[in-house]
Amino acid sequence: MPPESAKQPRDRHEEPISGRIVPSSSHHTCTHGCDCWKKGFQDYIDRSPEREPHETDNQEAHALLVARNRAIRDVRRRRGELAAARHSVISGHGALQERMNRMRSLTGRRVLPGLAERHSAEGSREEPRPPFWLRVVHWPVVISAGLFDLWYFMQIFQLISLGNRSASLLDIIVTALPGLVLAVGLVVSGHLVGAPLYRAMRRHEALQEQRRGLKRWICGLWPWPMRLALPMTLIFITGLWGAFRAIEANGGQAKVSMQMVGLLVMALAVTAIVIKAAAYDPVAEGRGDARRDLLLVRVRLGWYRRQAHRKLAECRRSWSDLCALRDEVVAQVRGRYGEAYEFITYARGMHGKAGQLPPSFATMAAFEPDPESLAGRVESDFQAVDQPPPEFADLREVQRVILKYDPESMAEELARLTGEADSQLTVTSALSGEAAR
Repeated sequence: MPPESAKQPRDRHEEPISGRIVPSSSHHTCTHGCDCWKKGFQDYIDRSPEREPHETDNQEAHALLVARNRAIRDVRRRRGELAAARHSVISGHGALQERMNRMRSLTGRRVLPGLAERHSAEGSREEPRPPFWLRVVHWPVVISAGLFDLWYFMQIFQLISLGNRSASLLDIIVTALPGLVLAVGLVVSGHLVGAPLYRAMRRHEALQEQRRGLKRWICGLWPWPMRLALPMTLIFITGLWGAFRAIEANGGQAKVSMQMVGLLVMALAVTAIVIKAAAYDPVAEGRGDARRDLLLVRVRLGWYRRQAHRKLAECRRSWSDLCALRDEVVAQVRGRYGEAYEFITYARGMHGKAGQLPPSFATMAAFEPDPESLAGRVESDFQAVDQPPPEFADLREVQRVILKYDPESMAEELARLTGEADSQLTVTSALSGEAAR
């Protein structure tokens, strides 16, 4: 009969063990069967020499060199990313410097206070001014004459180009353009004539005060033809058209000649120009020019200031991104060295030939190095354990850019320029208020 144990049924979950039995002295202790450092690890444990904790053997030095070479390749692979971030910082710094130079060109030369003083001086000028009614009425007269020319010449051009056909919207716009140009020409002509005529009259008055006798009387006659030209022309044209209306009223048939219509249109244009020239006000012109220049400079300064602050924010953002990228790459380098120290501490824990306790860890000072030092950011994890110095390659230029283009120095300069601009704007507002009063 079979033994008692044979009668018991086999557990249905029990699986047969497959594989081969190896001697306990086997040197392949890696459970994955790969070619990592665990292969031959037993031989390394046997051959590792007795030493002090701060000393490294060949295998540990090899692990540190491999870590450095891998770190070099890691930094090289990120060369494009580092270059793009570096160029962004440099270009942003240049754009910020340009905006600040524009602000400095206005605040440094004190353009605003100078324009404010000019505006105040223009308002206090003692020069003859045209009558108030003429200054009020000249714009309605010029605009009315311009509108008449616009309508009149629009009708003429529509008659020439379209004949009896009805005008479309495009035709109306196109035929109105010549009249609009003529209306603008009236305003420009009056302005161009007004300034030299005013200066000529003031020069004549100054010379008349020095003349005596017959010369003074003769020279005093030359303004009168100019003064009487417009009234005589208007009287003549009004008389012609009055005679035309009188003939019609008596039942006659008056023929309107081309010359009469031309004289009438010319009289309207000349009248508008003369009124605009006679209403020339040097005080108002000077004050308006000063006010316009002052407003333009204030707008420019405000625009430059907003642009500078926007560029400063962009510089801070790009500079922070570059610092974060540098720290990330440095941490990657430290990680490679950390892998080597993982092997060292694991191996020493197995063979115990470098002492039963590890070397002392590096102090916190190693993790807060000199900001100008890259090598100090990858100190040894253990005190008194030497490691091969890291090679940072492209990180060296990144570190130089970080130190040279720190935006905080520019922020201080921008704050100073902004304060100077604010103070000048305050002075300008006070001077403008005094000029307005």
